[in-house]
Amino acid sequence: MLKEKYVSYYLVNVFLDALAACLSLVIAYFLRTLLFELYILYDLPFVTIPTVHSFKYYSWLFLIIIPMWPILMDINGAYSSYKFHSLRKVVWIMLKSVAQATILLVVFLFVFKIEGISRIFIFLISGVSVVLLIVKEWLMRVCLLLRKKSDLAYRNLLLIGTEEDCKKMASIFTSYSFWGLRVFGAVAPESHKDKETFADMPNLGVMNQLHDILVAHPIDEVVVASPVDVDAMQSIIEQCEELGVKTRIPLNHYHVTIAKPSLESFSSIPILTFTTTSTKVLDLFFKYMIDRILAFFFIVLFSPLMLLIAVLIKLTSPGPILFSQTRVGLYGRHFNFYKFRSMYVNAEEKLAELRQYNEMQGPVFKMKNDPRITSIGKFIRKTSLDELPQFFNVLKGEMSIVGPRPPLPKEVEQYKPWQRRKLSMKPGITCIWQVSGRNQMVDFDNWMRMDLEYIDNWSLFLDFKLLVRTIYVVLTMHGAQ
Repeated sequence: MLKEKYVSYYLVNVFLDALAACLSLVIAYFLRTLLFELYILYDLPFVTIPTVHSFKYYSWLFLIIIPMWPILMDINGAYSSYKFHSLRKVVWIMLKSVAQATILLVVFLFVFKIEGISRIFIFLISGVSVVLLIVKEWLMRVCLLLRKKSDLAYRNLLLIGTEEDCKKMASIFTSYSFWGLRVFGAVAPESHKDKETFADMPNLGVMNQLHDILVAHPIDEVVVASPVDVDAMQSIIEQCEELGVKTRIPLNHYHVTIAKPSLESFSSIPILTFTTTSTKVLDLFFKYMIDRILAFFFIVLFSPLMLLIAVLIKLTSPGPILFSQTRVGLYGRHFNFYKFRSMYVNAEEKLAELRQYNEMQGPVFKMKNDPRITSIGKFIRKTSLDELPQFFNVLKGEMSIVGPRPPLPKEVEQYKPWQRRKLSMKPGITCIWQVSGRNQMVDFDNWMRMDLEYIDNWSLFLDFKLLVRTIYVVLTMHGAQ
């Protein structure tokens, strides 16, 4: 929906929910005090109510509950939809958010062993919060309904486009009428100039009458619902600009299945961008930082182990300690990929002889009991210790800890077009394939689909889940050879 409307709605909701959390603490304290006074007054024999401290003793709770309530409401989707949820759904979101907040607060008190705050007080805060949040939601809805009765509260929209596109756009704006948006009429094509209605709305005229239409009617915004040629668009923009009328141009005319559109500005030039990868800039920055911090940490942590593996490799077979190979990274960039050498030095020369024993479909070669693997190589492969040098690739920025596995250039040459999208994200040490049984259970096409699934659904939480599952797979050697 229109950003300025939603931002206002979002900020008002966050402020009011934070205020409700603040008031709930104050009201709960007075109710708790009242309960204690009644307990003392009537000397109830079967009930024990702890002593109430001064309000100052509980004041630090403001720092927790004021941000916690709006954050949980946001996570649970109270503000995510630009269109109102039903009141019942909003109440359910409120109950769930307050319940989560209560559990988190109780856990916080238990973990940090904070005494003097009774369970009665915590549940009073929760109960009062629910009541205040429901009252706030009801009052907001009443205010919006009262606002809708005022003609001045509406912004009148004029639609330009084909009958089908104008109908579609009008139905959307009508469903969001509580934002104060109203379709005033349409500008029809020349063939409809004598009709009173167009696309089930008043026909105010044709394109060459746009200036007169804007002068004659109280139009706040012009929405170009269908694509028009450059000259016509320039004319619409110039006429609206001259009269101070806002122009809106929807960009939903390009049909995509995976790519997500976003409007950006580059050197004052507006650019419509379609991307199939995540646009969460802050989350991607955290991924970048976490990768390097963890890579440095693991290098330091495992340095004695890596030194031991290096000695064992050198003692058990001639050749280098590390195996370096050209792999394909982000958008086709080549880089040197490091592993502990687990094969004899002439392994690549023997590959052609063994190709007939390949157990994987597609360009990747996998084989059980590969005769090229050394004795120590079998162990470090089974335990995934051969992957440890890749933390240096992560530290250099060539790889990520979690991401699709980096392929060989000759494998990429055999990719189908849909499989090349795997290269749109930085390769990683572990991925969905790594924690799904690896080469024992997954054929090549499904492996590619897993990588694309990761790219399409990427989040920091998904990375965290895959890291946890990787630890389990490594410790149990699940799917390893």
